[in-house]
Amino acid sequence: MNGFARCAYRRLELAHVYRDTANELCGEAGDRGAARFFKKRAYYETVRAHALLEILGDTSHSKSIELRWTPDESLPGVPENEDLYAEST
Repeated sequence: MNGFARCAYRRLELAHVYRDTANELCGEAGDRGAARFFKKRAYYETVRAHALLEILGDTSHSKSIELRWTPDESLPGVPENEDLYAEST
């Protein structure tokens, strides 16, 4: 397996771990800030994995992997002015 594909696969696995952690924390009282943090981490890992797959498609001179967004557009659902690592109050 190509290095880009292997890295993308690992990032997608990590995104699933983050998403599962967020879902578990949503059920516990008082952990909404931590759940939000893990949901954002899952989102960004998924975006990174898709970017790696797009690079892989471009470098192999094959058709680019189709994504839900194009690099020219801003990413959907990402808060522009929000710090990912800021503590929630």
